[in-house]
Amino acid sequence: MAYRLVTFIRKCIRPTKRSKVLFYGVGLGAIFSVFHFVDLCKFSTSSWIVRSVYGQIYCSTSRDDPENESIKDLVSSRLNERAVKYASPQHKVSIVHCNSLDSNSPGEDRHVLGYDLSSDSSFFAVVDGHGGVNCAEVVKHNLIQHVAKKLGDFQLKVVDPDQLEDFGILEKTDLPAPPPLSDGNISSIKSKLKAGFVILDDAISDRALADVRAIAQGHSLSADMRVRIMQAVNGACALLSYVRGADLFVSSTGDCRAVVGRRNGREWQAMQLSEDQQVNNLEEMKRLYADHPNERDTIVSNGRLLGSLMPLRSFGDVPLKWKKKDLSAVNLMTSPFYYTPPYLTAEPVVTHLHLSSDDRFVVIASDGLWERLGNQQVVDLVGKHLDKELERDTSNWFWSKSSQAPLDANAATALIRKALGESDDNVHKLLSIPAPMSRNFRDDITIIVAFFKR
Repeated sequence: MAYRLVTFIRKCIRPTKRSKVLFYGVGLGAIFSVFHFVDLCKFSTSSWIVRSVYGQIYCSTSRDDPENESIKDLVSSRLNERAVKYASPQHKVSIVHCNSLDSNSPGEDRHVLGYDLSSDSSFFAVVDGHGGVNCAEVVKHNLIQHVAKKLGDFQLKVVDPDQLEDFGILEKTDLPAPPPLSDGNISSIKSKLKAGFVILDDAISDRALADVRAIAQGHSLSADMRVRIMQAVNGACALLSYVRGADLFVSSTGDCRAVVGRRNGREWQAMQLSEDQQVNNLEEMKRLYADHPNERDTIVSNGRLLGSLMPLRSFGDVPLKWKKKDLSAVNLMTSPFYYTPPYLTAEPVVTHLHLSSDDRFVVIASDGLWERLGNQQVVDLVGKHLDKELERDTSNWFWSKSSQAPLDANAATALIRKALGESDDNVHKLLSIPAPMSRNFRDDITIIVAFFKR
């Protein structure tokens, strides 16, 4: 290829002896520039120039743009595929908007809701899987139940947003208000929330470990054993919000995030209730160094735990938890600096906020949203829609500034639209890039917006 290009240049321009080297240099330089551009397209996740050009290439070659549909209709249809809304007027969280958008194929994010039918208590969880969907599925279907069992006796109704049904949780009935919490009560609830997370993670690990040790003793690998092992090998971050009357508890394992929107005069204030548990979190690094005091130089490499994982807490991920001999039984590789496992924990960091009348909503989302929008941007967007609210019902909360017609009836949809560039053209370009290449441009995004009854 390089030879043909140089030959072409020589035919076009008759070089002198002195300029031969220049022509060869220009030709080879052009070839290497093309190769370097392709390399950037494949591996760069930060250059907006490469992203823009690469996105345009996929947009122009996309086959899912039928002539009889406008870009606006395509974007609206795609963004609302998984948009759902729930209403429970008697609970503190009276309205919930959910949505998710995959980038991976299959998508690795999950979300789930739970309402207590006997008291003003509710649960909302976002799960961000990695390495596969197996662990995220287990956490989705079991986390709320494990936590609720530790907290007390609930008449729990679990709601799966993936069922894509808009419906009211309960009719308007009176629920008893929970008694005020003392400092001791708050501490006890935090401990129980932590225990619920840890018990679930232990169950995931212990089931798989029993299978691995059976295999080491000659047992053949069954299909069920394979599933249980993959549930433990894959990983998942999770954030659970527990609302008990006017008290909000946020339990975070990993890098999902919860942000409260508080009304402050005519402005909106963003209050982050969780911290991303990554290497730039000083408290997390102090914990790691304290747990592994002789590994300060090796425990983090390239911004990742042992060079492999960005979140410093997670469910599953047993290649960073089990002993070497158990990992070798199923041919799982370890870092050369794998000295003192476990390096990971699923125990969450729990925060508490007593909600005031100015606290209007909480946004719970996977890191796919927070990588593209800041806390204040998110709160301002939801708050701006609330400022233009025309009537309080479950179907018409959000309205266009210019026409007073519905823009995005679902607040989570509005956030996804904003995260992808807001305009139909920008959003369409990103949506047109197929998996797995789309992961160079955006992550899975899953959002729950829970509105508090005033």
